[in-house]
Amino acid sequence: MLLQEQFETLSQVRDTFGLLLDFQKIHGISKQDLHKHCIDVEETLTDKGEADIDGLEMMQDDA
Repeated sequence: MLLQEQFETLSQVRDTFGLLLDFQKIHGISKQDLHKHCIDVEETLTDKGEADIDGLEMMQDDA
């Protein structure tokens, strides 16, 4: 994998999962944005219709 591809992959991972690592940011965003992010993470971790997590449940755990 080329260095540029590695940075692009890292950027995609950060964009998808970065919020999970920044608890202050989680508490500072709107419920609508948090909902969208949780659903995005669920969709990212879904393969062939099988989800590793439930985005709505993850959002409720933070509430």
